[in-house]
Formats: sequence, C-alpha cells, structure tokens
Amino acid sequence: MLAVTLLFTSYSLRSFLMAESTNSAEFYMAATVGSFVWCHSPLIRAELSCLVPKHDIGKMFAVAAFLQSLSPMASTPLYTSIYELTFRNKPGAVFMFSCFLSAVNSMLTAFVFIGQKLVGDECYNTESPPEQIIENVD
Repeated sequence: MLAVTLLFTSYSLRSFLMAESTNSAEFYMAATVGSFVWCHSPLIRAELSCLVPKHDIGKMFAVAAFLQSLSPMASTPLYTSIYELTFRNKPGAVFMFSCFLSAVNSMLTAFVFIGQKLVGDECYNTESPPEQIIENVD
C-alpha cells in the first residue's frame, strides 16, 4: 500500500507542477515527474485482492471494472466545465483539480497503509470460503 500511496503522491506532484508551469520546459519536467504513475491500477488491484476474502475477489474485480467504466462518463463533463470556466483566468485549474483529487487519494491510501501497520497481518484476509454441507434427505 505504500507504493500506491507514493504513486498517488507522485501524480499529485505532477499535476501541481503542470498547473504552475509557465513555459514548455517546466511542463515537460512535470510530465517526467509523473511518467511512471500509470502503473497504479495493477498495484491497487493486487493490494485489494489481498484485503478481501478469496471467494470475493471476482466480485471485487467486477465492481472495480464497473467503477472504472463509469469514470470517463463523469470526468469528461466535469473537466470540460472546469476548463471552460477557468481557461481565461487560470488555465492550469484543471491540473490543480487533478492535484486535489490525487491528494485525497494519497491521503486515503496513507490512512489504509497506517491502519495496516497498526493491525499487522490481521488485515489480510486469508480465509477460505465456508464449506457447504449438503445433506441427503431420504
């Protein structure tokens, strides 16, 4: 979970630097800072698969895929409206909004990471599904 927290922090830093860049060199430097951010999805899925019971992993992946498919439908109009409202006064406001969202994600994953350290190995659910007993009724 520490790696996921660091990835979200890196994405937040990248978005902040892009929002505050004044020339192309600064913008490309910001893009370089966040160039390895796009590997967060497999890390999050791997971490989540350790936190849910083994018989619920498929359900967890299905919910994650469903939420990822809804994300573009919500984010496109949101980012478009933010850009249209701010591009004349503060053209980097879209990046600042991304910085805010990834900072919230970073704080949430840091909270989970600290919780894992406090609880120890108990937070990883390794239980197998309960046995189903079928009785023959004669």
